[in-house]
Amino acid sequence: MSYLPEKLEDIETKVRRLIEENKRLAAVNTNLKEENNRLKFRLAEAEERGIQAKTVGVTAGGEKDNVAIIQLKEKIDSYTEEIDKCIEWLSEN
Repeated sequence: MSYLPEKLEDIETKVRRLIEENKRLAAVNTNLKEENNRLKFRLAEAEERGIQAKTVGVTAGGEKDNVAIIQLKEKIDSYTEEIDKCIEWLSEN
């Protein structure tokens, strides 16, 4: 009969670990969302500067700015995918 209490303790330990992991991942998720928002804001600013530069007829950095914008978009996409994975994982657990 002592097998059952040991099993319950094992389950309780695992549940506590899952709760802690859930808290950790929720914090990571929050940080990723904040970073994603910051990057979206920076991208919007960069795009706005690009539009303003084109309106004036000047390209502020030409090819370098275009490459930077593309890299920024790729980084935002990567963060968004990571956030989506975290949200999916959290909703499954």
